[in-house]
Amino acid sequence: MFLELTFPKSDIQEIVKKHDIIPSRENPFSRIRKVTPGDYKAKLKPDTISHLNDIFSHTLRKYNYD
Repeated sequence: MFLELTFPKSDIQEIVKKHDIIPSRENPFSRIRKVTPGDYKAKLKPDTISHLNDIFSHTLRKYNYD
């Protein structure tokens, strides 16, 4: 629980629904891009991905990302 706050499930669902935006197509000028898992693999070079994985390895392990 972040900040040890509790919310009714209905409030959480309402917040999530409002902010769970999946665009019909990618807009490079928007803060909301294509939101499919692994999309970064098509946009970043393998060396860049490897370097970022090294930098963020602790966080990736913490949240069970491969």
